[in-house]
Amino acid sequence: VNATGKLISFTLDGNFLKEQKVKGHNSRYLPLGDKFIGRQAKAVKNGSNFEQVVSLYDREFNPIKTLYRAAMPGMMRLSSNQTQKPKYRIINDLINYYVMANRFIIADSSKGFFLKILDKNGNLIKEARPKYEKKRVTDAIKKEALDKLSHEAWYKQLKNRFEFVFPEFFPAFQGIRVSGQHLLVQTYESNNDNLSYVVLDKTGKQIKALQLPKPTPDSDLYCIDNETYYYLTENEDAESWELHAIKLDLN
Repeated sequence: VNATGKLISFTLDGNFLKEQKVKGHNSRYLPLGDKFIGRQAKAVKNGSNFEQVVSLYDREFNPIKTLYRAAMPGMMRLSSNQTQKPKYRIINDLINYYVMANRFIIADSSKGFFLKILDKNGNLIKEARPKYEKKRVTDAIKKEALDKLSHEAWYKQLKNRFEFVFPEFFPAFQGIRVSGQHLLVQTYESNNDNLSYVVLDKTGKQIKALQLPKPTPDSDLYCIDNETYYYLTENEDAESWELHAIKLDLN
């Protein structure tokens, strides 16, 4: 369990083990063997922006070594002209880390389709760059995104304070799930009915593409576990939720 400034540990049965303080603003420790991978936000030298630092930790959560550094996705960078509004990026890159097949995987879409694969001691195995086709962010897509954003309660406050900006192209991926010996990488090729995934093996090699039914009404109402895709749909007529499960062939 993560919290600002402290970490609480439990057994797999839910029994309390210990509570300890950790330095800095850390988030989401993932275990592999007797080590952990975690992330910390740090101010860069000029002090106006932040970067995320992904590090390897021992069992007492002392840092062993730095594995990766990257700018914080979507950070609002101030214009050099102080009369201009800071920029607020609508579509952000994904920079995250995972544990799969006795390996640490660091993914960074700001570098394209980029994966850094490390062993349990944080030593580099390889860097993978699977091929992908860039998808342009069109004016119609921008309008749709801003229309959706306009229904949020904090939209007017953002609009008054920031300049909304979009990248020229979508990031290479928008989410990654681990299932056994495979990575399921969600792309921006999704249509109205399906979510689009690319299946990779533990070396970052592309195996196949998948189209999975989209949950409704919220596209986040799903999970992938034990090579099975679970998702919810709302039955408005019956005023109930329906849970669906699809066994996946990932090979």
